[in-house]
Amino acid sequence: VEYAVSDHPQLKVFDAMLVASQKASEITSYDAKPKIMLGLDYGFIDRRSDVDIPKNGRDVLMPMGSITIPIHRGRFVAKRAEEKIRQEAIQARALDVSEQYEAEIIKAQSAMQHSTIRKKKYASLTEITQETIQLMRQEYAAEGTRFEELLRLEMELIDYELEVAKADFAMQLALADLSKYQ
Repeated sequence: VEYAVSDHPQLKVFDAMLVASQKASEITSYDAKPKIMLGLDYGFIDRRSDVDIPKNGRDVLMPMGSITIPIHRGRFVAKRAEEKIRQEAIQARALDVSEQYEAEIIKAQSAMQHSTIRKKKYASLTEITQETIQLMRQEYAAEGTRFEELLRLEMELIDYELEVAKADFAMQLALADLSKYQ
């Protein structure tokens, strides 16, 4: 149960989604800060033949700079609030999946216990019925009476064996369900 509730791969996916959402919120806080950009701009200039100017045709290298100051911070606040809501939704889904896994495990364990009890019950009834059939066969061989009762017990024996097989099947099904979480 502990593995399915804490270490299941699907829960690790939710953990990764939560970390990604937290990082997105951090990036949003960086986007809200002023940005200073520096750079160089290069201009290729052809030589002009119609005019005689100094340094005609010389390429130009210009330093560039800019500052961006976000004035409207509402969109950044909204993005952080959206990420917080997304994180809460991811946590709720992870809790829901964890509880679902736990419920499925408990259901499978319960089915195994129920199948074990049914198997023991019908195995015991099968044994008792077989002994009774042996006695009835001896009585029928000796006296030739109660043939219908003997047939009814034979049918019950078949039903009990069928119920044992059904209990085995249900137990194997429950074991298969449990193996998903190990």
